[in-house]
Amino acid sequence: MKWLSFGLAQAVKQKLARLWPPLLNPALIILFLVNFLLCLPAIGGIGRALYTASVYYKVPFLLVVAIADVESSFDPLVINVNNSKLKCPHGAKCSYYSKGTVIRPYSLESAQKILKELHRKGYNYDVGLMQINRSWIDKYNLPPKVFLEEEYNALFGAFILRKLLDKYGYEEAIWRYNGNRSYLRKVLQKVNSYHVDNYKRRKR
Repeated sequence: MKWLSFGLAQAVKQKLARLWPPLLNPALIILFLVNFLLCLPAIGGIGRALYTASVYYKVPFLLVVAIADVESSFDPLVINVNNSKLKCPHGAKCSYYSKGTVIRPYSLESAQKILKELHRKGYNYDVGLMQINRSWIDKYNLPPKVFLEEEYNALFGAFILRKLLDKYGYEEAIWRYNGNRSYLRKVLQKVNSYHVDNYKRRKR
């Protein structure tokens, strides 16, 4: 199932279209295009998904990227099973930590099978690029497998962030996204590292 089936594509197009009317100055149009195009190749198709999500929900782009980096290392198929250590399913690669199992499927088809089984058996899991928790999937009665699509996952992650930012402000919203206060430091370190990397590239 593609994210397009949820009608989000048109919503994103409309949102981007509304950015154009104020840009009557040609210099501003060029600046907008340069910034947009520079962001796209940052991490391939995932970069485009994250940038579109950040624009649509007005969440800082580097914050969305940092959270995807910390949560999944930009792996759109990774599944984290909370509070359970499972036998690695369907030939996936698994790693274990004190509170659960991280599953890295070898293909989209494999990830879909694993996610379907986990959901049917009632496991608490986080899925995909932005590691969306099952509670959100259940709350909105959405099909779990759509969260393996990087575009939809990025949009939903940015949607959560927008809600948290509106309610709590920047720093508290970050740690509440994960539920752990130490998470804030990890994300801010990532954001700062991107600035440092960009500065070093400009100095070369």
